Amino acid sequence: MAKSDIFALFIVGITLIGIILSTTYFSNTKEVVITDKGIEFVGAFGTEVGWHEVSSITLLESIPEVGLKVNGAGIGSMKTGSYNIEGYGTVLLYLDSEISKFIKIKYNNHYIFFNSKSASDTAEYFRVLTDTFNESGFSNVVYD
Repeated sequence: MAKSDIFALFIVGITLIGIILSTTYFSNTKEVVITDKGIEFVGAFGTEVGWHEVSSITLLESIPEVGLKVNGAGIGSMKTGSYNIEGYGTVLLYLDSEISKFIKIKYNNHYIFFNSKSASDTAEYFRVLTDTFNESGFSNVVYD
């Protein structure tokens, strides 16, 4: 095998490894930490929102059409980061669009849409979110 062939295979191999690693990193940014102070989305494109910033938490069966990616990663049905959503503008997404339930959090006139690995897990997240919020003593939230 010629040196140029070996070099080409090396470059292809490194590129494939990079794609696989970045796909795994960006698509696994769905760790959600709920505390008595707020909610945190851990990982790439993560954010933290305090309960005092939240004005509504809604459990949805569907979300409006997801438009262009502003700053994020989209691999298949997995979407993480900032995207344009019809009727909302630029929002943060941490979701798998193939799962039928979504949670929408409105805070400081911004939105986060997320879900878990299944519709039932997402509904459980909604229950834990609302319970934790209520136990934290905040009364400014609307549940839909």
